[in-house]
Amino acid sequence: MNFGVNRLHTDEESSRRFHLHDDKRALKLVVDYGSVWLPSDAKQQARFADPGGELIALLDLSEEEQARNGRLPTSYPLILNHAVYAIITKHQETGADGALPHYIIEADGISLLAWISQQKNTRITFFDQYPKDISHLVTDVELAAFDPVGIIDTAQDEYDWTGFLSLPQISHTALIASALIFLVERHLKI
Repeated sequence: MNFGVNRLHTDEESSRRFHLHDDKRALKLVVDYGSVWLPSDAKQQARFADPGGELIALLDLSEEEQARNGRLPTSYPLILNHAVYAIITKHQETGADGALPHYIIEADGISLLAWISQQKNTRITFFDQYPKDISHLVTDVELAAFDPVGIIDTAQDEYDWTGFLSLPQISHTALIASALIFLVERHLKI
């Protein structure tokens, strides 16, 4: 799946909105967090909808407050059809100020590593094979031994992010990609 993601600029500082487009530029997914028209109890969730506004999934953010109080790692359930479809777990080295997190995604019976890096741009690289001991900070050198199954980059063209995910065994790649972009932007405060 090839795609592009636009960040919609809002007047509310705490809100975030994204549009995910497929490789034919068709709008496929809308992500909304913190909009004034969402119910007040939705502050602990990011909402994923189809272009017509029909709810598809929710990303539960309720563990973030506990994580700020020293509880790491942080898990984010991605809820689809009233059931947990995926768990996205954020890992960050304790006490590593400025260190980028990495994420483990468990969905459709497989586990993926989403590795975040920054040079000129921000990149999310997905691996379906990776060092299983991630209790220490994995390095780019260790990951060079594994082939990525997807890459999402910040873009300089018509989209804010572009990428691809080559994961036929994942049934909802657009949800996974947009949830990761949402979490990375939230962490980096973009």
